[in-house]
Amino acid sequence: ERESEAVERYLASQLERDEVRPWFDGYRRVLCERPIYLCDGDEGSVCRPDRVVWTAQGTVDVIDYKFGSEHPHRYAAQVRGYMKVLAAMGHENVRGFVYYVDSGDIVRVDF
Repeated sequence: ERESEAVERYLASQLERDEVRPWFDGYRRVLCERPIYLCDGDEGSVCRPDRVVWTAQGTVDVIDYKFGSEHPHRYAAQVRGYMKVLAAMGHENVRGFVYYVDSGDIVRVDF
């Protein structure tokens, strides 16, 4: 088996997970790596979440994918910043997640 086939099989299995499926199936809206321009007085200030999903369940989920070493505090702060921006834009039920793709761990980030 080629390495690419093993990777493809692993990723397909990850997409079948109950906690991941709403991010890729049945959602109302999705933005992938789209810039959000900030009005914080900093000219050209922008954030770019990996994935923002308006789920069928009524949440706005911010997902940041990470590969390699886990840095929970730094990554949680990054996702929390994205969440605050979306909430300030008027979005409700915003949730955040750091998805460590290599290990398959998904860490919920709270405000």
